[in-house]
Amino acid sequence: MRLWTRLTAYSREAESRYPPLGGFIPVRGAAVHYLTDGPDRGMTLVLLHGASGNLRDWTLSLMPRLARRHRVIALDRPGMGHSGAVAGGTRLDVQTEVLAGALERMGVGRYCLIGHSYSGSLALAWALARPESVAGVALIAGAAMDWGGALAATYRIAGMPVIGHAFSRIAPLTIDGARIETALAEIFAPQPVPARYRREIGAELALRPRTFRVNYRAVYTLHRQIVPLSARYQELRCPVEIVHGDTDGIVPADVHAIPLAERLDRAHLTLLPGIGHMPHHAAPAAVMAAIERLVSRASARPRRPMAHAPQRQSPGPSVL
Repeated sequence: MRLWTRLTAYSREAESRYPPLGGFIPVRGAAVHYLTDGPDRGMTLVLLHGASGNLRDWTLSLMPRLARRHRVIALDRPGMGHSGAVAGGTRLDVQTEVLAGALERMGVGRYCLIGHSYSGSLALAWALARPESVAGVALIAGAAMDWGGALAATYRIAGMPVIGHAFSRIAPLTIDGARIETALAEIFAPQPVPARYRREIGAELALRPRTFRVNYRAVYTLHRQIVPLSARYQELRCPVEIVHGDTDGIVPADVHAIPLAERLDRAHLTLLPGIGHMPHHAAPAAVMAAIERLVSRASARPRRPMAHAPQRQSPGPSVL
């Protein structure tokens, strides 16, 4: 009982410190948390956060910039941030169904997907499942290819039915502020963590027991989903923009971005020298340019394949 009380108090404190920023759309018995900004015209851009994250990640960098010209919708994936969990919600096809359903209820018919890290895979799966709705895809340090499947022991433990349930209740209590800061430093390396990021991202939301378990199971099961998914990438008919740092130690470019670009005729790859896993924070100008190019390509008629040779460029001014 004492453990349950501590966990409940921890969860309430995290939700109090980092409340929802937007509204909710009911889908499959759960509420999808969304935030929208920008003019209600032109191509809609849908932002999908990575593992352990929530839509706040976009509000600290890219979303305000994109909203100057586009309607932008950021979504919390099922079970993450303030979105409710759904049965099977760690599967890419279920996440697609839930999030696409939320957009349909919002009256959004056609859109471009921008997926960071884990959500690179989600965006690709979504584009294959809903080609009539997805006009284009941008992957920002996106996971997309078979990396061999090895994961840290904690991910394997969290995926076990009984042990994982207990682990997801105990593990959050062992994570303190210093460990969160260490984890963020590893994610941003070799760039420093922006000063306001730790204060505003709401990392503690990912440590609520239920969210902790959803996140770990999603990452643990991703590899087994990517293997068959990647065999279908050549079915994609929409343009794809890939932006990746060449020093990304979380999702290495030579494992994911470069092989994906070589496989897709309509992919355009931008490699950012010296940039790590968070290019939307470290090199926002380059990411913005890729997204604007995606919108132009997605809106153009007729559509033409683009060369997939990697383009190396300066990352532009940093906001770090």
